[in-house]
Order: sequence, then C-alpha cells, then structure tokens
Amino acid sequence: MKMKACLALLALVAMATSASAAKLVVIATDSGNGTTSGSQPPVDPAGSKGFLIGIDNTQDPLAPLAFQDITFSGPNLVQRLAPNSFAGGDLDSANVQTRSEAGTANVADPVAGSAFVRNDSWWWNQAQDGLTLGPVATGIQGGAPGGPMTMTGSFNLSGNVPAGVWRLAYLVVKADTNVAGLIASGSLGFDPLGRAPSPNNLPVILDFETGTFQAVPEPSTIALAALGLVGLGVGAWKRRK
Repeated sequence: MKMKACLALLALVAMATSASAAKLVVIATDSGNGTTSGSQPPVDPAGSKGFLIGIDNTQDPLAPLAFQDITFSGPNLVQRLAPNSFAGGDLDSANVQTRSEAGTANVADPVAGSAFVRNDSWWWNQAQDGLTLGPVATGIQGGAPGGPMTMTGSFNLSGNVPAGVWRLAYLVVKADTNVAGLIASGSLGFDPLGRAPSPNNLPVILDFETGTFQAVPEPSTIALAALGLVGLGVGAWKRRK
C-alpha cells in the first residue's frame, strides 16, 4: 500500500508540473502562410502536411518566455534551400530559415501554381499581437536541405509574455518528425511536452497522423511492456489448464 501511495503522489506531482509548464503545440494544419487549418496545404512533396507550431504558455502567463536549441530534425522534415542560396542581398541570418527569408529566396517558385513558402519549413519571424520573436545567443542554425532546424530565441525581450499560444515555426513534413530542446518560462525549464527536463526524459516526436507532440517509449519501457504481456498470457494459459 505504501508503494501505491508513493506512486500516486509522484503522479500528482508530475501532473502539477506539466499543468504549469510551457509546451509546444500544433496551432493549425496545412495553414500555409496563415493560421487557418486546411487553407494552404503543401502540394510538394505529394502527401506531405504543413504544421504551424506554437509555444503555449496559457498555464504560466506573464513570465519571460524563451527557448534554447529547439530543434526539428529527421529525414521527414522538408527543408529545401541551403544557406545563402539566393542572389540579391545578404540574409538576416546565415540560413534561409525565417518566414521572410523563405519567401524572398523562393520568388521564382519551382512548383507551378503554388506558393513555394508553404512547401518549405521556416521559423515564424513576424510580430504577433504586439510580441516579436527574436533569436538570441546562437540564434538560428541549420538550414541545409533536409534539416535540421535549430533556434534559440525569446518572445518579447523587453518584458513578460501574457498567456497565449505564440507562433514559432511552420513545418512541412512527410511523416513523424523528431523534436528536442528546452523551453524556459519564468525561471523554470521544460522539454517540448512541458515536462521538467532530466536525463530520463523520453524522446519527442511530432506525430504526422494526429498532429500532436508525443513521447516515444524508451526501448526498456517497450521491453517491460512486452514482458508484462507475456506474463498475462502465461497466467491466462495456466488458468485455462
């Protein structure tokens, strides 16, 4: 009974931690340049989806909101252009990864009848409801075709951030995509799912089918679950005997 009580207490602590944490969320699917789901689906590559990603600090308002090394990666992430891949001026950063840079770099749209920017992945760098998203420290990194996309940045460097969901990036993906990084709201830091970071945190993916961020069970967890199923099967077999 004591063990059960301890487990219940740990569960409550975990719930309380996640309830007050900032975390990544999908704001809209196939929104292209805008925020309305279904308005501008990617047409290239065929079968891909576009996810507008945000940071939700609804449960932790009026605190500084920043992030470190938020990274989207994997072979399923569509990142088309290499750094400095267009002529006509210097980029704001060393990489073609912000919304405005992606639009400028792709004026000559190679996909007939489409807006190339919605067929690429980029960071949202336009003001939103009075807040600006700015890179700090190492800023934006990556940007080569195929990703990864990594950014360290902050919302509203001059003050606190009210409760809301703040746009961060637009991702074009062909399947599940890997996610990593640290979100700091106030003086606390959380992983993309809003869990207090620790060496034991599970990997995170953007699930292509559901449009949600999910933990990926560790191999040891899967092995334990398999052993449990085997045990249940043996028990059932013995009862039948």
